[in-house]
Amino acid sequence: MHMKFKYKGLLVIAVILCFLTLVYPQKGNVNNIIWLVKPQFDDAWSFKEDMVTVKKEGKWGYINKEGRFSIEPQFDNAWNFSEDVAAVKKGGKWGFINKQGIFVIQPQFDWASSFRGEVAAVKKDGKYGYINKAGIFVIEPRFDDVDYFSEDVAGVKLDGKWGYINKEGTFVIEPQFDRVRYFREGVAPVKVDEEWGFISKEGDFIVEPQYDEAYEFCEGLAPVKTGDKWGYIDKEGKIIIEPQFDDAWWDFSEGLARIKKNGKFGYINKEGKIVIEPQLDGAYDFSEGLAPVKVNGKWGFMTKEKIFVLNPQFEDVRGFNESIALIKQNGKWGFVKNPLTAKGKIENYEKAGTLIGTIFSISGNEVIVAGKIAEKVRIFDKLCTFNGEKMIVLRADFPMMTTSKCRVISGSIKDLQKGMKVYLYSRKEN
Repeated sequence: MHMKFKYKGLLVIAVILCFLTLVYPQKGNVNNIIWLVKPQFDDAWSFKEDMVTVKKEGKWGYINKEGRFSIEPQFDNAWNFSEDVAAVKKGGKWGFINKQGIFVIQPQFDWASSFRGEVAAVKKDGKYGYINKAGIFVIEPRFDDVDYFSEDVAGVKLDGKWGYINKEGTFVIEPQFDRVRYFREGVAPVKVDEEWGFISKEGDFIVEPQYDEAYEFCEGLAPVKTGDKWGYIDKEGKIIIEPQFDDAWWDFSEGLARIKKNGKFGYINKEGKIVIEPQLDGAYDFSEGLAPVKVNGKWGFMTKEKIFVLNPQFEDVRGFNESIALIKQNGKWGFVKNPLTAKGKIENYEKAGTLIGTIFSISGNEVIVAGKIAEKVRIFDKLCTFNGEKMIVLRADFPMMTTSKCRVISGSIKDLQKGMKVYLYSRKEN
């Protein structure tokens, strides 16, 4: 009897340990920290186009991937580089510099966004418009508020209502909404009388206003809020994942989306199955195989297998971008490198089903990627490929049915070869 009881007790302990392993993240090796720059900045962004803006002693400048200043701190405010130029504020006005730190558009605007699709939103004399890279208005400042262009249209506010314009500045959907979001996959969330629905590019409702809040579609699913719970619908308005979460995010990054339930964060897949239980104090999207997560007041980085490769030890963090993550310690920001090998990252992308295709051709600065483009790639999505341990990030500037024109935004085009596998890297702008 005593032996039977002992074995039963051991069995119960084994089952409990197995459950804890499945549910709770396991600590990894704290020595995985590979510093690019130890914490020393007052503020900072994530890397983009091989550079990042940082704040030191009250001024903003830019460092490169060697961790050195390529543009010394001198600006009152600054955005990251986008399409080879960056919006910066100096002397109370915004202008644009190139990667040598030279003004290509002199400071003259009350506010400016980054460039996207060769245009940037700017504010002048209290109104918003859009300029090109020569600093010339392509759409005169006449709007009360504006968004970025997405799928060739931009949401703009005029006389208290939102509509959409094309790149000539002509309304394609007249101002009639209380708020709008971006078009993605041909559909946009819009707000009418405190309720959100979804419209087509023609301005017709494909899902009538009925939700308390809604965000953009990603791979056929959009998060919507009913009452105080979030779920996901398809483009016909059919509920695919029942409203059950305190919060939910639109982007299924590397196959998983963040959710919040009972005050804790976790992750679901596209079928709505919880794959990482909501037991985290904080979480961001997966990127390059790792997610920033918060446990007991500290942030670390975790794999999809719930293994910490960087144990919770940071005051704050952001996800990996171009193989580097932003972290905060002792009130200062610094940067760490992704400890995963290229092999580990590739295995993650393969498991997540993010293979797009292969490099078909390279000519000058243009790269053609061939594969499941129409099915998986949207304009300005980021793609990635690997040459040994080097990760090269591309931007899809002109996706078509089976090919996409791309350009390198991180890494060197010299490291690319025909036939290299290409994966979906990110759908988000930083």
